[in-house]
Amino acid sequence: MLANFGIDKILWLDEKNALKAVSIPTVWHYVGFYFVLFLTAMSKIPSDFYEAAKLEGITGFKKTTKLTIPLIMSDIKVVITLAITGTLKVFEFIWVITSGQNGTEVLGTYMYKKAMVDQNFGYGSTVAIYMVVFGVVLAMLANRLLKRDEITY
Repeated sequence: MLANFGIDKILWLDEKNALKAVSIPTVWHYVGFYFVLFLTAMSKIPSDFYEAAKLEGITGFKKTTKLTIPLIMSDIKVVITLAITGTLKVFEFIWVITSGQNGTEVLGTYMYKKAMVDQNFGYGSTVAIYMVVFGVVLAMLANRLLKRDEITY
């Protein structure tokens, strides 16, 4: 299709571009879910807070950083935890598009190859346990870094 417009062909699944080509549908798949979570969190904030901020002269970026973000911090923690665990379980798009070839090998495809293709079920199970432990440690680290007094309303 690009050749019809006089543009050089792009090899999307070569070593240089494969990870970008796989990341586009993966990001597209998850962005909507996280967007809905953020919209739900922001809709829970009473409008009185924004009216008071407007009366105080707080608008724009300052309103976002001083009012909205602190009020939805617990939801931000949930989204970060889901994003961390979601990145560790990415498998289907990578497997369908590249089968983990051309520099797109992730823990999920590596585990699948070891367990199912190589018939090394013990090693594949070990990789799966490593993925769970690694995900829990990263989620706990993220929650600890974001730890602060919760604002309730």
